[in-house]
Amino acid sequence: MSLSGYQLCALQKGKPQGPCPDFVQEVHTPLNQAVQHDVIMCGGTLGIFLACCLQLRGLRVALVERGPLQGRQQEWNISRKELQELVHEELLTSEEANECISIEFNPVRAGFHGSHDHDVWTRDVLNLGVKPDKLIAKMRRKFEAAGGKVLEKTAAQGVRIHPDGVALQLQHDQQDVTGRLLIDCMGNFSPIVRQARWGQKPDGVCMVVGSCCRGFHGNNTTGDVIYTDSPIQPPDSVLPSLQCFWEAFPSGSGPTDRTTYMFTYIDAQPTRPSLLTMMEEYWKRMPAYQGISLDQVEPLRILFGWFPTYKDSPMKTPFDRVLQIGDASGIQSPLSFGGFGAMARHLSRLRRAVLEALQAQAVDKKALATINAYNPGLSAAWMFQRSMSVRPNRGTHPQFINRLLGVNFKSMQLRGDWVLKPFLQV
Repeated sequence: MSLSGYQLCALQKGKPQGPCPDFVQEVHTPLNQAVQHDVIMCGGTLGIFLACCLQLRGLRVALVERGPLQGRQQEWNISRKELQELVHEELLTSEEANECISIEFNPVRAGFHGSHDHDVWTRDVLNLGVKPDKLIAKMRRKFEAAGGKVLEKTAAQGVRIHPDGVALQLQHDQQDVTGRLLIDCMGNFSPIVRQARWGQKPDGVCMVVGSCCRGFHGNNTTGDVIYTDSPIQPPDSVLPSLQCFWEAFPSGSGPTDRTTYMFTYIDAQPTRPSLLTMMEEYWKRMPAYQGISLDQVEPLRILFGWFPTYKDSPMKTPFDRVLQIGDASGIQSPLSFGGFGAMARHLSRLRRAVLEALQAQAVDKKALATINAYNPGLSAAWMFQRSMSVRPNRGTHPQFINRLLGVNFKSMQLRGDWVLKPFLQV
């Protein structure tokens, strides 16, 4: 796709392209039908967890998912403590939780180029591989058995906010779904978030490429949560003025299967390298990182994506009767982007907050904004992300980021797990 000079200029300055979306409309007339549900959950892959929590506590919940309500094949990495949050919320028994674990490994590493004599090793961080398909299937059965309603392969077309409720407009000629509160769990690219943040340029972007391959016959029992094997790339390189990071985990699909990611943090400028360029570089660099030849591995899955981040996160809803959770709210760490882990950590708090809001009929935007309040850990992680992003043409020393992270991680290690682990699991 080619861009005109005006469009490129608009992108660089963060101006909106065209009129603001009107996916959400606020009207002053009452609903013309009875409220069917207490909560409408939009987005089922992660939304099913809170939806099930609320249904089990006596609320009437409808879950709307654009595609089939099923988990992906690629594992979610999480800690056992985070998985236990589902047990604590009575969504799973301990036995059911263990059935969803495909692999457990230890330890995991944080290490930085130029200081690998001081790599930081810790345990029980992102060290479980959980099967999303099995986990979500269990959640769905429990949700529906408790009376929850699932509308899958059903795309939302719009939201109308009335004084006495909210109506979710569905595709084709389907009847609107009505409720007292709509919870947006549609991720970074939620149409509601798109409207709320219209014209606001992301403050940062994380670009990620990777794969799960078979054929790692060496030491495939440890993981990397953040690792670098090179300095900042020079301005004339294929990835100019970028610091590349690595993450790697054993996969539960086979004893020699391993997932590796290469990622970087950048500003949201169109002159930055594309995901395709990053993917091509990934295949050139991954063998040296893992000490293996490409001829020795068999690709099973190819992975890629990008994640926008904003300083004013978690996002406070601009609408009455609408609450963002999960990636839509920006509550996940701008470092790890662990959507499932963040959902598990906040699940108990969100369940209590939603129950209290509905009980008190405190569903205006001011009241709902207190649910996604200021998070100092998230702010600290945001500052780290900014320090890991290189601004072009600033003459940054090639080892600046590696030295900065090396010193900080070593300091956190010296202060113990009570400092290090919360940072890695913010």
